[in-house]
Amino acid sequence: MSLISVLVVLAVCSRVYGNPQGCSYDSSQLLHTCNARAWSLPLAFGTFSPQPQRILLREVDGELPNGTPTGPTFSGFSSISTASFDSNYAPELIIRCTSNGQLIITQAAFADMGWVEELTIEDCDILSLPVQVFSNFGNLNRFAIIGGSIDAMVGDSFTGMNVEKMTTVPDPRGEFVIKNSRLVSGGFAFGALFSQSNVTSVIIENANLKSIQTDMFYALQKMTYLSLSNNPFTYLPTDLFKGINSLTTVELYGIPWACTCTNIWPPSWLESNNITMNGDAVCGSPTAYENVKMSLYDKEQCPQPDACEKAGQTGFVVGSICMTILDIVNYALLFATFVLSLVALGLVIHTKRQVGSAKDSKQKGKPNAKGSGLRRSSTSWNKVDDAQNVPT
Repeated sequence: MSLISVLVVLAVCSRVYGNPQGCSYDSSQLLHTCNARAWSLPLAFGTFSPQPQRILLREVDGELPNGTPTGPTFSGFSSISTASFDSNYAPELIIRCTSNGQLIITQAAFADMGWVEELTIEDCDILSLPVQVFSNFGNLNRFAIIGGSIDAMVGDSFTGMNVEKMTTVPDPRGEFVIKNSRLVSGGFAFGALFSQSNVTSVIIENANLKSIQTDMFYALQKMTYLSLSNNPFTYLPTDLFKGINSLTTVELYGIPWACTCTNIWPPSWLESNNITMNGDAVCGSPTAYENVKMSLYDKEQCPQPDACEKAGQTGFVVGSICMTILDIVNYALLFATFVLSLVALGLVIHTKRQVGSAKDSKQKGKPNAKGSGLRRSSTSWNKVDDAQNVPT
């Protein structure tokens, strides 16, 4: 095939799919892929045909500009028609950097991108997350930063973005993910997740998370699943999950726990609150207990709760039983009832004996009275006979 023929075919395909410069289209995935090394910005909505539902920006290294002279990155997307979207795919934007590529973004870079329902940033060294940088996306079914690193996060970086389980997508998730992406500061900015009150799943894995604030998750009242696996923090604040009544599963694999009697609470607390903990609950320190289960450390090094503490009650320990004040009162009443029953039984027996004795005495006295009466009667008759036999 001649070069002219190839160019003609490419031109025809370009007209059929309407690809902007540097972009290609995979109809089997409804995916427009735009290469940052070859594109010409802005990526204008009118140049996409069919209209985009899924966009992958690849080979990114540097800024996603929000205006002239090099941008903006996107334009004209306010005209998008979500009614024509294929329900088998979530409307999605994927930003994938080149190897060791950096990413500079601002809120304005994503103007008119509220149609996106899943956002993924892959393998990018994000130099900063400014205030409300993702707010133009509005509601998202899934937000994910995977690979690379994150620097200069602020408390309002995620404000304006609402991650929730969306029923308009084929796989409702409500998922906030930071995975294999190094948090340069070793943690989240204070209050960074306070705005995500509708999120149901939080995954912060292998993210160089060294410290966790006590109230980091307090606003996440709908969170059912949390994974903090493979991070270098050594303990969790004791009130970390307080008030999160929806939580059902916590993943804590690969945590180098600093075992002290105050730090080893998660396994027992989660179990007592009907929350499944998945992970290796083993000590990373002290050295004598390295790679030893928390439960053994607890048994050998920590004061064990007595029966009342285990039951969460106030009372007196008798052997392995917790006797509360109510229990003591009940036992005292039971004992008093038993004693009174014995006294009553004794009185009944004594009364019956007295009545029996009285009856016996009465029975013995009746024949004597009758005999003396007969004798008296007999004597009287004798006297009558004697009087009748006196000679005249």
